Parts: sequence; structure tokens; C-alpha cells
Amino acid sequence: FFFENVEFLMDLMHHSMLLSEWRFEADRYLIPSLLKDTFEGEYMKGPDHLQSIFDFSGSFLPLGVFQRLLCLCVSHICRENENKLQQPKLFSNLASIQIESNGSVIHLMENRDLKHIIVWQKRRASAKTLQFILSMLRKLNHNVIHWNTLLESPISKNKYVSYDEARKCKLEPWFKANENDGIDLHTFLEKMRI
Repeated sequence: FFFENVEFLMDLMHHSMLLSEWRFEADRYLIPSLLKDTFEGEYMKGPDHLQSIFDFSGSFLPLGVFQRLLCLCVSHICRENENKLQQPKLFSNLASIQIESNGSVIHLMENRDLKHIIVWQKRRASAKTLQFILSMLRKLNHNVIHWNTLLESPISKNKYVSYDEARKCKLEPWFKANENDGIDLHTFLEKMRI
């Protein structure tokens, strides 16, 4: 009787994106809400990195959005790449996750005080990462939460432009002529069946 309830609970947590398989060790699962270590201090952003800010300050940043993003990222790397990638570095408010075998790493950070989720990656991966995170946020959203997306200017560091303005201007490297290169996000998210 007990094991039937555990299986049901794990299935429910998986489908609600509160749990993800952790294929870096046998028979392990990631439950981001149970991560106890908090990253404190300044995060280091390399000179060839660009940052995007998902700003929820106009409404609210629900508990669990960041944790669900972590589950989706970990599910993606486990599903697409098996054990070829490095084990992610995870904290309750920060994650560094290698999403491709070419070494492409994305960094996600939650700032609850500012109601921001901040993502940074190497310049060459900016467009792909932006679409990856936006697709995940849209999947989580269900028209309940609202946010503004701000993109770091590749010309003026620490200056940000709105997503709509950057898209309209086809601001490189955020937007390219062929925006469909790379990860087939629609197929990946449909596999999640959420």
C-alpha cells in the first residue's frame, strides 16, 4: 500500500514539474524545492556572456517557477544527452547547467527580492537560450503570471532593452535571420505531456 502511494506521488510531482529524474546517479531524483544551499555573493559573468532578465515585478513571481525551470532544464539534458554532460551545479537560488555537449552552459538565478529570474550564457548561445527559457516559461504560465523580458545590449554592458524592441530591431545575437536553429523546443515540451 505504501509503495503505491509513493509511485502516485512521484508521478504527480513529475507531471507538475516539481521533480525530475537525476540520471547522473542511479535511482536518484531532483526535487529543487528541497535544495538547502543558497548561493551568496556575486555571481561571475564572463566578458563574453550576455544576460536576460525575466522581470515579474509588475505582478508577482510565484513560488516554484524557478524550481520548475530547473526541473525542465534537467529533464532536457537527461532526455537529450543521457550522461554525456557535466553534472549541474545547483543551489536553491542559482544553477549552472550544461545544456549541450559543445560545452554550452546556462546560468539561472532567482532574485526573490527584485522578483527576477536572471539567465546568462555565452554570447553565441544567446538566441537559443532565450527561446529555450521563454518556451519553458510559456509552458508553465497558463496565462496566470506575467513578466517583462529584458535583454542585455551587446554593445553597452549593463544596459537592457525590452524583448519587443530587440525583436523588432533583430538585435544580434538575441535574434537572427533563422531563429529556429538548435533545440526543437516544441517537440521537447510536448514530450513532457504537461
